[in-house]
Amino acid sequence: MDTPPHLHESLRALRERGLRIALATNAIYPLAAVNVRLGWAGLSVEDFDAVSDIESSSWVKPDPGYFQQIARRLEVAPEDCLMVGNDPFHDLAASQTGMK
Repeated sequence: MDTPPHLHESLRALRERGLRIALATNAIYPLAAVNVRLGWAGLSVEDFDAVSDIESSSWVKPDPGYFQQIARRLEVAPEDCLMVGNDPFHDLAASQTGMK
């Protein structure tokens, strides 16, 4: 898999601005599998402040509890989060928690 253009630079720029970053992939894989999948893009779980996985998540998308749990892991209010996703059905449920 090719790494998306500017992915590493974008993550670095966000981090330099003091923003916390979560990988909010649907929590259906164990953490080891999530890390392998991230490796395909040249990333690892260490590149994120929070990562969802089946072992540590209580909910899956599109349950609002999933997004609330991500915000708690980041130690921020859902209203202070921006959810960037690729699936309207699963990801827009974040707005029910106050996420933009």
